[in-house]
Amino acid sequence: MASARALLIVGSLAWCAAASGGESCDGLGDALAAYQQRVQQHSPEGPAESEPLFGGLVPVVQQAISESLAERNGTHDRTLKSKSASEEEGEGSKVMVIWSLKKQEGGTTTRLVGSTGCRGTEAKTTCLMPMTSASQSKIEVALAQPMDNTTTFAMSLKVKVMFFTASSSTSCPVCGANCTGKFFGKPFVMTMPECPITGTWSYALPTDMMSKVPGRFYATWETELKRSDDSVVASYHTELGN
Repeated sequence: MASARALLIVGSLAWCAAASGGESCDGLGDALAAYQQRVQQHSPEGPAESEPLFGGLVPVVQQAISESLAERNGTHDRTLKSKSASEEEGEGSKVMVIWSLKKQEGGTTTRLVGSTGCRGTEAKTTCLMPMTSASQSKIEVALAQPMDNTTTFAMSLKVKVMFFTASSSTSCPVCGANCTGKFFGKPFVMTMPECPITGTWSYALPTDMMSKVPGRFYATWETELKRSDDSVVASYHTELGN
């Protein structure tokens, strides 16, 4: 949630490549590689951390945004200014996460957890934290009942990188099967966690990697987990920006 960590990093990587010809994007590439190493599959011994909008979706999103930005830029000046050392370290820079709960089933607890700078209630939390690698945040869903392959994961995502705005919606089983769909007409396949998902299901947000993002970045997404009888496990809204 997507996500949106992979989509955020990839969108920025695509913008950087389009703006600079790929010469100034090493930091973003490192951020994406580091994220790939951190993606975990469901484990019954503890919280399951997974990222539904990763897998085969990442290169598709990268290609779509890169092509769109390259077409928009045309012959305009495509010089990308590098961040200063202080900006890389996050001095004076902040990343904000705003999360609000819409609905959840009885016995299930959904929340945003941040390493620092968070305040709010069970229904709405805002985190304003330094833009450094030490800043961590994640969404946790402590389940009253397990989720299986009849539970759907639906997300409507909107991402903005400077003048470019992209949006996409997807719905698929939350576990146990590949998730297929299209992003801007391009097909993708994602590998979901194994079933069942029990205990606490969680996924990290890219607050610790926002220092690698050039320029202003903003994303919002609606997420809903729904069982086969149409009852909602959890539904929530998330915003992320620098």
